[in-house]
Amino acid sequence: GLVGHLLECNGSRLTLHHDDNGACSIYDEAFDVVRLGDLPPWHGYAEAYQMTDPVVRCRKRQRKDIFYPSFSLSLVHLLAEWSRKAAGKRLKPICSVGRPDRRFPEAPCSYKQLLECRLPDRRIRRLMTEGISGVEGIAGECRFEMTDAHQHPYCATSLAYQRTSIYRRILVLSDSRANKVIIVHLEVKHSQLFLFTTEPPAAEAAQPMTVRFPVSMRLLRPVLRRFDLEAEVVQPGLVIIDDDEEDV
Repeated sequence: GLVGHLLECNGSRLTLHHDDNGACSIYDEAFDVVRLGDLPPWHGYAEAYQMTDPVVRCRKRQRKDIFYPSFSLSLVHLLAEWSRKAAGKRLKPICSVGRPDRRFPEAPCSYKQLLECRLPDRRIRRLMTEGISGVEGIAGECRFEMTDAHQHPYCATSLAYQRTSIYRRILVLSDSRANKVIIVHLEVKHSQLFLFTTEPPAAEAAQPMTVRFPVSMRLLRPVLRRFDLEAEVVQPGLVIIDDDEEDV
């Protein structure tokens, strides 16, 4: 609430509002708190649950509910998302590695089993879950899993098992050469890797990604190289086409 009145998205102030029913909202996003008791003990969000920064459910008009591991991470994600929309750019998938296992593990199962089921490719799994400290150019980052509220057939609690998970890693990249700050999203859904960047294109759509987004690609290379994904993502002949489709 300290800086929201100073920020805008599509002409609207990003101010935190409190509704009569106890929920909070910012712009077109409404939030409510998910209590620790509503999460199964083995749930990925339960392990790191903080009473001072609890799990929240985001309710958006005409979209299914999305769960975030904490309120602060939901704000980080939404601020990055709004900044990307302000830049007016969305990129299509840059590569697809591995296939998701559509067979749901029988309940009860561990969070590790669910993670291996949703992210069968080890490189993608490491990219979304491991630390990247020591990489030059990264001024800040967060990573988290967003889930929907579909109910597992064996469980009575809707939060006990989510059929759909979106894994996102948001990187704030600082380019000392050009004195620029760029926000990059790495997103995995159904084992397909997506890339979003606030960097404006430096060339037309027919040009390779390294030419269109030179700063993002130069700063991302060390990260992708660490997880053996550089060859699939940053290819000299890879062409990316802009896509205005709304995020899931």
